[in-house]
Amino acid sequence: MGCLPWILGGIVGPPGTLKTPAMNAALAPVRQIEDNEYQQYMAAKKLYEPVFAKYERDLKDYKAGKSTVFPIEPTRPKRPRLIVNDTTYQALGVIVGDNPGGVLVFGDELTGLLETLDASGQEAARGFYLTGWGGQGSYAFDRVGRESIALKNFLISVFGGFQPDRIKQYVQQASGRGSKNDGLLQRFQLLVWPDADNGVTLVDRPPDKVALLSMTQAFLRLRSLAIGGQIAPESPQVPSSRRLHFNHQAQVLFDQWFVKNEVLVRSGRLPNSLSAHLGKYRSLVPGLALLFHLIENCGGDVCYDCTLRAMTFALYLKNHARRVYASIHHYDAAPAKTLAEHLVKGDLQNGFTARTIYTKGWAGLRKETTKPALDLLVELNWLRIESGKGPGRPTDTYLINPSIGSHLL
Repeated sequence: MGCLPWILGGIVGPPGTLKTPAMNAALAPVRQIEDNEYQQYMAAKKLYEPVFAKYERDLKDYKAGKSTVFPIEPTRPKRPRLIVNDTTYQALGVIVGDNPGGVLVFGDELTGLLETLDASGQEAARGFYLTGWGGQGSYAFDRVGRESIALKNFLISVFGGFQPDRIKQYVQQASGRGSKNDGLLQRFQLLVWPDADNGVTLVDRPPDKVALLSMTQAFLRLRSLAIGGQIAPESPQVPSSRRLHFNHQAQVLFDQWFVKNEVLVRSGRLPNSLSAHLGKYRSLVPGLALLFHLIENCGGDVCYDCTLRAMTFALYLKNHARRVYASIHHYDAAPAKTLAEHLVKGDLQNGFTARTIYTKGWAGLRKETTKPALDLLVELNWLRIESGKGPGRPTDTYLINPSIGSHLL
């Protein structure tokens, strides 16, 4: 973090799909680094306290005229933080001020954080998070009776879990014309929504110690760079920093990708929200390429292989982004897949209606998701619709294609 690329993203999945254990395993090296640095901080604090107490006594003597030597206040050790779970944006600003390398805001359920930022009176907090994306923004806290805090080029990363139903609702709200459509959602570029595996495979084997060691060493190397400022955007405030560029081959590859992405973003074929999301890949791909370059400890400028890997990962993320933003138009396939499974099981008979489905209380098939699911299955020839006739309000009924089966799921 810090001089390294930012992270805003998460994993979308229903409860019980083991999102939290997976994220905790990935963050274990970060927590270990934070624990080690905390022990060092406590040792430094223990040495600082008597020195500060002496400074206060010397300052009191100087003010009372008992001494002619003006004491120099000792430097307070700052507590290192890498992960923050639950905090106000003002407290987060203090933490970021003490940790210019950046911090990660982590939560099991991030929709709650986003909804909090949407609440009335939280405009300043939302602006703070928006400014912290990308590491180029500045922010100042000025409070009566408290020392002002000025943040320069600060970084805030956010990662955690999302439940499908809640992320769908948020995406639909954030894609309108209201205050939520300010680009905060589009900054969650590392957002994935994998399909749940219905099969169960028991795996009982010892951890791959070589892989774990390699991952830990990568985290330690990145943390060392973040603290030392060896790799950072050029800045007069950080004279020891230097900027990495693409090498020639990587630059040619990136230019080709950049033009294709711009054509897609400006084509008008995509929903505005998805177009804005993919537009931010202009910075995502270089950021990922830099991250891969540093993880592999390649040396020199960013290489072709790391750039290609970043583009491949961006393609993977793009497919997940399409799924996330499809929920804006109720095109998400999950309800249709659930309905198809019930059809194969024989849970519905010819002549059923939409109300027949959503009154059963099946997971993911609520009143607002049932009709799009039916429309998709009609389009795929799983169902045939019969428009209602006769007096009164007509009700559409559905006939089931006898050729469907589990082999089509």
